[in-house]
Amino acid sequence: MISFADNFEHLSPIRKHLGIPNIRDLWLRSTSCYTHKIIHKHGHAHESIYFEKVMNSNRITRITSSNNVLRSKQIKTSFGKNSFDFNAVKSWNFLPLSVKMVEDKNHFKSLIKTVNWDDLRL
Repeated sequence: MISFADNFEHLSPIRKHLGIPNIRDLWLRSTSCYTHKIIHKHGHAHESIYFEKVMNSNRITRITSSNNVLRSKQIKTSFGKNSFDFNAVKSWNFLPLSVKMVEDKNHFKSLIKTVNWDDLRL
């Protein structure tokens, strides 16, 4: 039987069994790690003009430090929904509070690998 399913569909069970994340999970991990660097001011990410603008603009604002929730302005276009700031807010707010509260970037990176991204809708 010929189907027009994804050519790599047959690899998913093997990939999951071996614990190899898919591209979406890797992308969400990377986005969350970069957001963590910006929020906790690790490295040079927070010094970038672009990210200073993102954190201080109306598009992303920190609501409270106690729950580490970010808020995004309503985005109506698919172009906006593919932007870093929109996806950073979605992925950051999806994380459990115990993961978001970690200050150490290496510990955060190890915890982010345990997050199940399957329930996140972008």
